[in-house]
Amino acid sequence: MQNTIAALREALKAEYPTEKLELGSTLAPIINKHLPEDKNLKSLFGGLKNLIQTHFEKEITFHAKKGKDIQYKISFNHENTLPAPLLEISSREILKHSIDYLSDEQIDQIQLPINIITKVLSKIR
Repeated sequence: MQNTIAALREALKAEYPTEKLELGSTLAPIINKHLPEDKNLKSLFGGLKNLIQTHFEKEITFHAKKGKDIQYKISFNHENTLPAPLLEISSREILKHSIDYLSDEQIDQIQLPINIITKVLSKIR
């Protein structure tokens, strides 16, 4: 099993040399093509979600829900994907990019606490 995971990790690094957003329905067939011919995601790992949670939790992360599908952020190069410093990004931008499924009204409701946190952090810095 560890050989399969190691080979899959290398194949995914080659498939995704830079950070990319990918739907689960697209990612699953890509992973399946790198597995032994007589195996698939479901039989080996119990499905895509299980594989990600068990073996790729740092490299493949939840990004957004897209209808009935899930969009994942895939990044095997962590040096180039560090987030910008918190204080250089507005709280509205943070919310828009990290919680795509919230409405503008919902974002407005949680905007004030985030602004307060940002002000406190700027005083600490």
